[in-house]
Parts: sequence; structure tokens; C-alpha cells
Amino acid sequence: MFPLGISRTLYEGEVEKKCEDLPYRVFVIVTRLYPFLPLDVLPNISSFYNEKTNKMEYSLRLLKAETDEEVALSEPERKKIEDKIVQVTSVNPNYALINVTELYRSSGDKIPFTYFSDMLQYSLPTFDPEDIEGELHGDVSFIEKREGDEKEKKALEDSFLRADGIYLSFNPRSDYKKIYRDICKSIIEKIQLFYERGVIITNSEVASKWNLSPIDKEEEVKDEIEDEVGDYLKERGVETRKERQASRLYQPTWINRKYAPNMVDFLLQRTLREEYITFSIPDNYVRRHDIVANLQKQGFIEFFIEGSSLKVKSEDYETAEQISSLVNVREEGRVMLLASYSKSFVYLYTEYANKKKYGESISYYQDRDIVYSLKLFNTNVDTVALSQEFYNYAVNRLLETTKLSKFKGMSPNEIIEKEYS
Repeated sequence: MFPLGISRTLYEGEVEKKCEDLPYRVFVIVTRLYPFLPLDVLPNISSFYNEKTNKMEYSLRLLKAETDEEVALSEPERKKIEDKIVQVTSVNPNYALINVTELYRSSGDKIPFTYFSDMLQYSLPTFDPEDIEGELHGDVSFIEKREGDEKEKKALEDSFLRADGIYLSFNPRSDYKKIYRDICKSIIEKIQLFYERGVIITNSEVASKWNLSPIDKEEEVKDEIEDEVGDYLKERGVETRKERQASRLYQPTWINRKYAPNMVDFLLQRTLREEYITFSIPDNYVRRHDIVANLQKQGFIEFFIEGSSLKVKSEDYETAEQISSLVNVREEGRVMLLASYSKSFVYLYTEYANKKKYGESISYYQDRDIVYSLKLFNTNVDTVALSQEFYNYAVNRLLETTKLSKFKGMSPNEIIEKEYS
């Protein structure tokens, strides 16, 4: 046991409830202190009322979570904990803390921490005001409890949100531990549901382009309240309501796992102005040929392939759905791939294929290399001999163009590319 040498004088009118409030005071201190301790350490705080001094006095032990063995405190560690308890017992002493980091750990780490913390302010449930002092609404009050007369304090003693979590003032005579656990469970379940449904915070422009529906009510911002607490919040890194009004809570009205396997990640990328959508495509070059041919026939030219991913430029939901329908192809036919040393080779291969009516020509970028693909009309052709035939034609055409290169001051490749561009 480490006596902390800390006490708090009870205010006038508190003496009658000093004994019944002691367990709640300890509960508050534990919730506020717990986030500052190592994961394998639990605080064990004892408090008692000293009638001679009219003070609550506290003692602390730190126990190992698995063995209940007491952990020795170094002098700096002891001082840090003493300072924190002084803060807890002097600033908002009736407010227990639901710490965002601990809440996130309890959720199972299945979703990104940044998403969890962003959604915290939108996930608060409503409970019976008999259990919580000041009814807690879906959007929390950011106004900190202040000193003043009882009426003013009652008006402002609402639950509030800070960067480290949610502060709640419970009725000490209620089953506050159960309510605390119920609130934690409710918040976790709601944020997990948000994540599954692709709920994000974004602006109306993104929502319009990507068919998102608002699920929160737009707030009316009162300037006098903003002026009163705005500076206080900004100093603590908390957005004010006025700053948050431009972005609201939205969820998609659609699901497409082809290009949005994780709806939250996909929509957040749109908020960050990512222009390309990504599809997983097979290594089968017949199917790749048909996918690229479909895109090019419909006017989609800004795309490329990286490994097994096809990235296509799309600015809105309707375009993305059109692209999605074009990448759904079956394997039919046979293709021949040719090495393309430059764009001029692609042009010449296409020229020769059209002359001989060998098949359908396309080209695309794959891992920064140009791929020429010919879907053969005759699937029984000898592709080894045919590929040599194509290569010979391209080389001969470039040799013929060499005669003009000195006259035009251009390389043979540049002349061919200019001819077809």
C-alpha cells in the first residue's frame, strides 16, 4: 500500500452523502487513471473519509493483472500518478472516463483506430436521465463543466467529449458500473455497424458523386455558443461544431465488392480525391484482352494494370458501375502477346493485323510496360511463326522509314508515332 498523501476537502452540503459517494469516487479515479498505466497493470485505490479533517483521503496500489502481485513504483512514476489523481479529484471529479484507446482495444482491433475515434462522437446512446446526470443525446455537448451557482452548473453538467474519450457523470446511487459497461458495449457495436455499412464523415460533393445518404441531422450552430467554447476546444485539438458542419455522416446506398471490397476505405479515398478505382483481374490473358477491349470500345482510355489489379479512372458512382459491368467477362478464344519495344511497334503490329485480318488488336500498360494483344480469329494458328511474321513486318517498316528520318530530322519510331497519333 502506498499512501499518496492526497486528500480533498468536501464542500458544504456534501457531508451527508460522503459515505455513499466513496465507491463512486473510487470508480471515477480508476477510469481516469487506467489509460495512463501499462496494459498488464491494474490500479487498486482505497479511499476513506476523515471526520477530523472533513477530507477524503486516498491510497493506491498497482497490481499485476494476472497475478495480483503488487508493482513497485519508482519516484517519477509515483509522482506522475499523484499528479493525475490530484487532477481527477479537482477537475470534474464526478465524471468517469470512457477512454477511446481502451474502448478500441475492447472492440477487438478489427477496424482502424482513426475511424473508431472519428466515429465516437456519433455513436453515443441515449440513457435514462435517472441513471446519468444530464440526458446523453446522440451528439454530445462540448461544453466543459464550470464553477458557478447550482442552476448554472446543472445546466452545463452534461456529458462531453475530449480527445481522450467520453466523460460521463453518473448518479452515484445508480448501478453506474453496469451502465458504464452497457454504454461501452453500445458504442462498440454501433461503430462496428457503421464500419460494416461503410459509414463515413465526408462532404456533400463526395456524397452527391457517390450516391451517399446522410444519416445525421444537420445542426443549427449558435454563434454565441461557438464563441464561448471555440478557443477552449481548439487549444485541445477538438473540432468545433461550426468546423464540422461542412462534413456530415453519410452511408452508401449501394454495395459493390468488385471495386469497393472495403466500403470505408474506398469512400475515404474518394474524400481524399482519389480518381482511380481498382478491380482484381485474373492472370488469364484472354480475359484481360476482353476486359481492355470492352473499356476501349466504351471510351475508357485512362487505365493501367499493376500485377493482378486493374486501375481505371472514375469520377462518380454511375461511371464506376458502368466500368464494373465491362470487366465481367468469360474466357473465350485465344490471344497472342507480342513484345512492344515502343508505341511504334504497337501501331505497326495493329496495321499488319488489320491488313491480314488476323484478329482484334489492343494494347495496354501492364507494370509500366506496353503490351500488344491480338485476339485471333483462327485459334489453330501457329503463334510462334505468326509472332515472327509480325516482328519482321514491323522491323521492315521501320527500315523503310529510315530513309525519311534524316530528311525530317526525326527517328523512325518518331515518324511512325506521328503518323498514327
